[in-house]
Amino acid sequence: MAARFAASGRLLSFGNGGSATDAQELIILFLAPEGSARPLPALSLASDASVLTALSNDVCVDVVFARR
Repeated sequence: MAARFAASGRLLSFGNGGSATDAQELIILFLAPEGSARPLPALSLASDASVLTALSNDVCVDVVFARR
C-alpha cells in the first residue's frame, strides 16, 4: 500500500450492509487520521451513488450487493 500511495494511488473500499459501514469507517480513518499522521487519499465506493447506479443499470442489480 505504501508503494501505491507513493505513486499517487488511493484506497478504494466497498461493502454491503454492515460491511459498507465498516468500509466507510476505514476511509474516514485514512482521510482524517488522528494525531500528526498525514491524510491519505481514499474513497468509499459504497457511498458513491454513481457507482451503485452504474452497476445496477449496466450490469445487474444483483451484482451491487452480491457476496462472492
